[in-house]
Amino acid sequence: MIRPCAPFCFCWSPFCDDLYGAFEEKPVSESIEDLLTRLQFRCLGLDEALRTGHEIMMVGTAFLADTCERTQT
Repeated sequence: MIRPCAPFCFCWSPFCDDLYGAFEEKPVSESIEDLLTRLQFRCLGLDEALRTGHEIMMVGTAFLADTCERTQT
């Protein structure tokens, strides 16, 4: 489980379903900031992101990662 420890927002792109894949394919000369701009990453329209099935990221300065146990029903 990932939990934010500071203010955060959700971020996604209507033109990218996998940021790591886009990063691997970007030209060497393109910065990450330019990549995000080109792919029109945004922090609005989360419902549209859910409908498209595109990757949704959390953007913030501090996060806590922890394990959680699954319960069977």
